[in-house]
Amino acid sequence: MQTTLRSFASVLANPILNTDSYKASHYLQYPPQASAMFSYIESRGGCYDRTLFFGLQMLLKEYLCRPVTHAMIDEAKAFFAAHGEPFNEAGWRYIVAQYDGYLPVRIRAVAEGSVVPTHNVLVTAECEDPEVFWLASYLETMLLRVWYPVTVATQSWHLRKTIRRY
Repeated sequence: MQTTLRSFASVLANPILNTDSYKASHYLQYPPQASAMFSYIESRGGCYDRTLFFGLQMLLKEYLCRPVTHAMIDEAKAFFAAHGEPFNEAGWRYIVAQYDGYLPVRIRAVAEGSVVPTHNVLVTAECEDPEVFWLASYLETMLLRVWYPVTVATQSWHLRKTIRRY
């Protein structure tokens, strides 16, 4: 069991593998003239009309504050080959060469702890480097992991309001 947990943690520590497998092929699907990308996360609604935003800082610190390395690229190349998926090795090697392995993305978000009406943007991700513009959507899987802490925080906030009323 411990080996499995360590392996899973190792996979998540590699930002190239911290995604859905189908994301590996997206770089081949964009129009040839594409040169920048902008993605966003919003709460589309549900039981509550407001969302308490929480948890993004932890995800960013845990997964994006370490640079991508050639060893990570080699690991990802083998992983995707074993799954029959294409892999943008050249794009990742470019990131290591041009940015010392740090992902050239701009992530913006509302302040942690903010209560935001649903149907409003909570997080944006953009990449303006035309060589690796696809990074903005590639990171979607990792960024969407914010939904668990957001859901817990939102439910707790609404429950607290209910308890205070009584």
